[in-house]
Amino acid sequence: MNLPDLHKFENFGVIKNDRQFDKAKLEKFKKDIEKISLAKDWNKGEILNSFMRVIDDFEHLETNLYLDLKM
Repeated sequence: MNLPDLHKFENFGVIKNDRQFDKAKLEKFKKDIEKISLAKDWNKGEILNSFMRVIDDFEHLETNLYLDLKM
């Protein structure tokens, strides 16, 4: 069990976990993102799907609010 580091920041603790990831999933993700970035026509769903395949508990709640709208 990892104990939180309560000294790094004043207002909250940091818990460090060992890195655990599937190298094959990470390589597939990198290829997917590269392919998306080279395409002239892509959508947000493609990027979200790539994240969901590599991060098992990744969840996205669509709010249709964007940083651009706040500026």
